[in-house]
Amino acid sequence: MIPFDLKQEISSDAFVGIKKENKEYIFYLPKGFNEYKNKFSAIELKKLFFDFYKLFKKHQNTKPKDGVDNSKGIGGESKKDTPIFYGSLNIDEIISNFDETSILGFTSKYIKDDEIDYSKIGEYLDEVNYTKDNIPILTEPILQPKNIITTSPQEIVSMYCFIYFDIKTQLNEEIPEYIKSLAFQFRDKYLSPNASFFDEVDISNECKDILEKIDRNSLQTDEYLEFFDSVYKFLYFDIENDGVVAGIDNFYSIWEDMCFYYMFKYFKDDILYADYKKEANLKLNGYTRMYAQNNKSENYPFKITFGDDVKYIYPDLVFFASKNYILNNYICEYKYINNRYLDKPPMIYYKMFIHKSIWNKLQETIKEKGFFENEKNTEKCNENTDFLNIVYNQDNIDFFKENKLQEATKKLSKILYECKYIIHLIDFKYKTSDEIDEKDKVKQKFYELALKNGKILENKFVLPKYSEEKKLRVSEDQVDNLKIQYWNFRLLLEEYLK
Repeated sequence: MIPFDLKQEISSDAFVGIKKENKEYIFYLPKGFNEYKNKFSAIELKKLFFDFYKLFKKHQNTKPKDGVDNSKGIGGESKKDTPIFYGSLNIDEIISNFDETSILGFTSKYIKDDEIDYSKIGEYLDEVNYTKDNIPILTEPILQPKNIITTSPQEIVSMYCFIYFDIKTQLNEEIPEYIKSLAFQFRDKYLSPNASFFDEVDISNECKDILEKIDRNSLQTDEYLEFFDSVYKFLYFDIENDGVVAGIDNFYSIWEDMCFYYMFKYFKDDILYADYKKEANLKLNGYTRMYAQNNKSENYPFKITFGDDVKYIYPDLVFFASKNYILNNYICEYKYINNRYLDKPPMIYYKMFIHKSIWNKLQETIKEKGFFENEKNTEKCNENTDFLNIVYNQDNIDFFKENKLQEATKKLSKILYECKYIIHLIDFKYKTSDEIDEKDKVKQKFYELALKNGKILENKFVLPKYSEEKKLRVSEDQVDNLKIQYWNFRLLLEEYLK
């Protein structure tokens, strides 16, 4: 069908998938894949294509907890923004047309055969003319091509099952044994042992010839034509003209869904608000719209009031920082090596630092737990003046050995987490940093203003970036005092498809 050794480009819009332009096939990768453009092998690109298809199907099939809202799409997007898998390569139609009852019911059907049924000749001897030598002469075509009842399915079904099997194999999904049997029956009869529509050796022309032969020898029943139509459309997809071969449009709502899915899977207890219909529990303006930890509409802070009129606005995600996030971003360590003694090996100690913003807001609480600012030491944490050196009073020391440091940092991060003081305000954007516009910035600033209550806010945009690392946050940037955080597309994809 299509060899996956394709030219690779980064999509400039919301489409992801394969297009044909000027007689050349191009695989349009999602935004954030810039560093990997033209670095994917044909095998990797094929896997990526089918992963995107699975991503689309899971997004499409996951319904909101309260059922489908007729005015909205699946994830909170309007219907016009709902992702669409389309194109001339009819993968979706082959899968959606799968009907176990029709396949099993097709295992005892009539097929035409060009062979004359000579077994019935005795029934017609009294209807023939004879010569003087008593030789029978057939003056009319009494003997017709025979109809044979077979216990095997028609070959159109086997061919359909082979295509279905091939697609499901690429998707790494479970396939019923009887489908495998029918697919192997077709492949063993007509094709090579490892034949596939999605490998370098193109079998589509060979299969077109097979389909033509099958069609000549088959009865044109309604059931037959349903299978024939699916197979025909798959084999004869339009590749003469430029356009979409197969792919997903409106991909930005799928990116948002990947991010929401990950956060609700691992951090649901820390989420305050989320514009995520699949988990919605808060009714605003008469219908369920948001997820809220406290699901009382009167406590919802994101609204504008004009007299008796209330206009609600919906930030993507508001959540408390986790212990690990605090540990990695608000507490840091300083490695201190003491090599004053020439007759002894160097001794390694550690100092612990806390971010000034936390200390200034919560120092009384922190002191109550036994942590104090170490005024005797002026070392900076990695040359960062935003951190203060503190000591753990329980040991009455200015520095830690490594085991004590781990104990102290875990305790401090737990204290800060329980204060529920650090809040993330996030907008998931399927954009590049250059595409963040003034409207996006003003909206985030407005959310921040609505939530201001003395707590520490981290206001940021989350954008996609492909990385082979095993961590969520790949890198960070800044735009007009708003943080840009790049999340690992590959990690989110793997989690979403588990």
